[in-house]
Amino acid sequence: MKKLLCLSVAAAMACTMTACSGSSSPSPSPSSRNQDAGNPGSQENTNQEAGNAVNLVLYNNKIETVEALQKTADAFHQSHPDVSITIETTQSEQYSTSLKTRYASGEAPDIFMVTGKEDMLLWLDNLEDLSDQKWTADMVDISKPDINHEGRIYGFPVGIEGYGYMYRADLFKQAGIETAPKNLDELRNCAGRLKDMGVTPFVNTWGAWYQAGMFYMNAAIAQQEDPYAFIEGLNAGENLIEGNEAFIRLAEMIKLDFDNCDSPLNTDFAAQVSKFGSGTAAMACGGTWNQPSLDDVDSDMEAGLIPMPFMEKDEDNDVLYAGVTTYWVINKDSAVKDAAKEFLNWLVYDEEGQSFLVTELKNIPAFSNITTGTDSIGPLGQTLLSYLEEGKVKGIYNSRYPAGTVQAFGTSIQKFAAGNISQEQLLKELQDTWTSSRR
Repeated sequence: MKKLLCLSVAAAMACTMTACSGSSSPSPSPSSRNQDAGNPGSQENTNQEAGNAVNLVLYNNKIETVEALQKTADAFHQSHPDVSITIETTQSEQYSTSLKTRYASGEAPDIFMVTGKEDMLLWLDNLEDLSDQKWTADMVDISKPDINHEGRIYGFPVGIEGYGYMYRADLFKQAGIETAPKNLDELRNCAGRLKDMGVTPFVNTWGAWYQAGMFYMNAAIAQQEDPYAFIEGLNAGENLIEGNEAFIRLAEMIKLDFDNCDSPLNTDFAAQVSKFGSGTAAMACGGTWNQPSLDDVDSDMEAGLIPMPFMEKDEDNDVLYAGVTTYWVINKDSAVKDAAKEFLNWLVYDEEGQSFLVTELKNIPAFSNITTGTDSIGPLGQTLLSYLEEGKVKGIYNSRYPAGTVQAFGTSIQKFAAGNISQEQLLKELQDTWTSSRR
């Protein structure tokens, strides 16, 4: 773990570790600086202590972690019988809107999720300053920039996650595929071999904007020579998505992916996991957060992560995209925020809490003090860990996009994948969305 932490810090110098798979798109700020008893966003009369018993609500946007979170909450309650945690979950696509609605109706949760810098800034008026918490000193460096504002820490990094294509190693072997595809031609050949064997090459949730707007869009951003500078150039009107090689080549991979899916526009997350888990499909866009769901299907599944090989040079393709994609934040107006802080400290400093953070939630820990073995994180996490150790990761930049653009990016990519717009129109729509939304 010490080696991992050092390498993770080094990796951070080359990539931004923000926003991912199970996060929500930014939305207009739901809050006001005037927090009083008459404000719907106030938490004065909800989630109160009942006698000595405390119940706090954790609002989750990752349906794949529901069972693991519940086990973690139950374990905390066993050692803290006066505190119970209610896990409430809304799918990622609806999370931001749903959270805003809850605040407006006076039902704000005690703990909720933000994806990184832009999301944090949108909700900043509602967030408890956590800078005085002991665990902030133990956060690894890659976890700090996107939850830091003016030197203050506002969120708890749930773990280091990464994504690429999940693949079924057993099906690859049966198809005679001995090595992961290193470029688009090899990926195309791989898909052909799988189809000849009667296996669907890909299963992805193309009917939802989320996968396209988050994971595929990020891959092209991350492949820029300097993603930070590229984003700043887009904001300044000095860089263009139109004509950019990474986006052109990404579009080619998207078409290959979509055209080799079964019912791509009618596949949701549950169907994706089911088809991948049953072996009717061999590859799926996904990441380490999928491990608990795959374990529910088959804990002995031969699965792993491989890169998305869309760039021209093989060496550029040999990467996974990784970072802290989810932060838990505390509602500053919660009547039980002390209990919420106690829960977060339990995860970092109690051996049982550490075990649940790694073993149940399958996270590569984002804290330097956690030495719990990572053999329990599953094959997806083990693959990411090896890429981290080799320095072969690029960042996740979704939280650096202009507010409200992720869904629009996803919708444009959906239209292109389905054949409703051309590649040139896709890149123009992506550019126009960024231009009209930039700060």
